[in-house]
Amino acid sequence: MSDNINEADDKIDSDLSKHGVYYLSGELDEHNTGDCIKWILHSNMFPKLEYLTIIVNSFGGQLFDAFGLIDFMKMSKIPVRTIGTGNVMSAALLILASGQKGHRHITQSTTVMSHQFSSGTEGKQHELLASLKDIKMIQKKMEQNLVEATGLELKVVRKKLLPPSDVWLSVEETLQYKLCDNIIEEII
Repeated sequence: MSDNINEADDKIDSDLSKHGVYYLSGELDEHNTGDCIKWILHSNMFPKLEYLTIIVNSFGGQLFDAFGLIDFMKMSKIPVRTIGTGNVMSAALLILASGQKGHRHITQSTTVMSHQFSSGTEGKQHELLASLKDIKMIQKKMEQNLVEATGLELKVVRKKLLPPSDVWLSVEETLQYKLCDNIIEEII
């Protein structure tokens, strides 16, 4: 029975890919963001689609991997639109916001959360100091990404989207802060 389910899933994924749609879900890591990057690259080899669409449903995950995907979204010759649904949190919110401006969508019941970079670091003093430099660079990348995606001033991004505690946003607030462009109610 599971072989039939896997075959059906593979067929669905293949059909979605042919129509320029990629469903990015689960914890963001090198595997699922890497698969999405490969999909973008492959789609750009045969640019017959008007848009590529990444549907994002994730609690977040590895920022390094999310930034890699965002770079390829920006380099794509085919504009990449994004649709947030389910949970769009942390690094997943950066991916949603990095879609083609005017084509960043969110569904009505989506849960959205933004927060500062978090890390678990241990080691000797010199290793901790080196990690602190890395953490500051990652935080700066997050801030720059959000400033570019939203058009908000850096001080507004820091205060409203990246304060010390988690920020839970309604879909209307997500729209207000220009993390998306519209709330959709039917399949695009």
